[in-house]
Amino acid sequence: MNSTIVKRAWTTALTVVAGVWLVALAGLPLYVFPPVDEVPPSATVLVLGPPMQARVDLAERLRDEGLAERIVVSVQASGGQTAQDLAICQDEGVTCAVADPSTTRGEVLLANQGANQREGADQVANEGANQGANQVADPITNGAAAGAAPPVIVVTSTPLVARTRYIFAKCYPGEVTVVAAGQPATLSAWAYQYVYQSLAFVKAMLEACP
Repeated sequence: MNSTIVKRAWTTALTVVAGVWLVALAGLPLYVFPPVDEVPPSATVLVLGPPMQARVDLAERLRDEGLAERIVVSVQASGGQTAQDLAICQDEGVTCAVADPSTTRGEVLLANQGANQREGADQVANEGANQGANQVADPITNGAAAGAAPPVIVVTSTPLVARTRYIFAKCYPGEVTVVAAGQPATLSAWAYQYVYQSLAFVKAMLEACP
């Protein structure tokens, strides 16, 4: 009787361990080693929140290398990572905004807004320098959603790359390149990301675009 219980316990333990290893291996190409995109010149580089320094630094480097014309940063409404807290938000050519909803789906709308601001600025420049240097184009709230939008580079962390690609491919009408800046530093942080990103993937598949 005791030996049967011990065997069952060992079988259960080995099954759990094997399951954990299978999940870990299956997640390697998604969360640890996502495919690396070649970065083409784009209209906008979008920094997903939270705007950690590694993400901001990469966005600035891409802009300085001439791969993007402007930067859009997804910031928090409060809590230390607001537009007032980030020096980059004071730079020319940088827009800092709070995503609504405050998820990756909401940040797709920020990419649309960045595209619309560029289109509006180009339209003003083309239609009339003679109308005054202080003229500002009116934003077109959903203009990018009506057709193809300018290409965008999206900066996030390594475990989020695959899910970000999925959501933007589903919801953004233009070409999207996703690049990684930063990754978890500890085994427990990686384990958390495995669980969180897997659940978030399922949610992203079930939710409609904003």
